[in-house]
Amino acid sequence: MPNMRNALIVLEALQEGMEVEIGGVTYVWLDNYVTHEIDGVPYGINGMASKHWVQLPDGTRKTKYMGRDMPLNAFVAMCNEFSEDYIGALVMDIAFNQMRREKYGR
Repeated sequence: MPNMRNALIVLEALQEGMEVEIGGVTYVWLDNYVTHEIDGVPYGINGMASKHWVQLPDGTRKTKYMGRDMPLNAFVAMCNEFSEDYIGALVMDIAFNQMRREKYGR
């Protein structure tokens, strides 16, 4: 049976609004993020997404997101490759975010 501990910590971090880098890709959690509309119908991402930057012709960068579906076993395996130091830092960041939200309401 796979160890789910790291995966649960990573999921909690994503739900807290944190960015998590996995295998050189930055992941975020989006709730009903509209990416485009077709014939007035909005389409978007509700869940884990990878974050990318696109260079625009005027030299500015625009953030783009791509919804990511992956098998749970693959996600757990990726999370289990994290070092204990990285997981510990995520746990501390989660706690800090929760304390800040309790104190300031965000």
